[in-house]
Amino acid sequence: MEIMQQLAAAATATALCPEPSLMAMTTAGAARGLKHVWSEIKAFQELLKQRPVQRDIILKEISINLDLWSNFFSKPPPEIIRLMEGLRVLKGALSEEAPLPTTNLVLAQQDQINQHVDLLRTAQDKVESSCVALEALTSQYNVEQAVEEGNKRECSRQARKIRAEIAVLQARLQQVEDAHSSAQH
Repeated sequence: MEIMQQLAAAATATALCPEPSLMAMTTAGAARGLKHVWSEIKAFQELLKQRPVQRDIILKEISINLDLWSNFFSKPPPEIIRLMEGLRVLKGALSEEAPLPTTNLVLAQQDQINQHVDLLRTAQDKVESSCVALEALTSQYNVEQAVEEGNKRECSRQARKIRAEIAVLQARLQQVEDAHSSAQH
């Protein structure tokens, strides 16, 4: 929509430069060249009225007209200067070289976005440090669990060994008791 408004403004600006005032501001020898410039202005006005807007063609015509007028006029009349300035602005807008407007709303939104990004980064850092701490705890737990499992296996082995020794000692005790009981009879 903004481009359309700029196109309309450029068309209006070219219409504000009537041929006679331009003719009066130049020497009689330049009249033929000026008629050519005027025909270029009229052709450009028609190009601006066409829909859909042919951006590449308009940009090319703007460049041609700016070069032509810069070379033709050693000191352009005020109307041509204003027209050239308007065409430069239009060229910037159409070629997307125009800077984006910086309004307080945009700056406020950008500040809010930056604050949100900072909060997200802080949260991400906290999550990462928590994950590192959890990894360390998990690793420590796994080591302790492995040690405990090893201790359980060792205790089970020791318990089996002790049971086996108890069984051997009970068997010997039984033999001794049997031998003692036989000796008393």
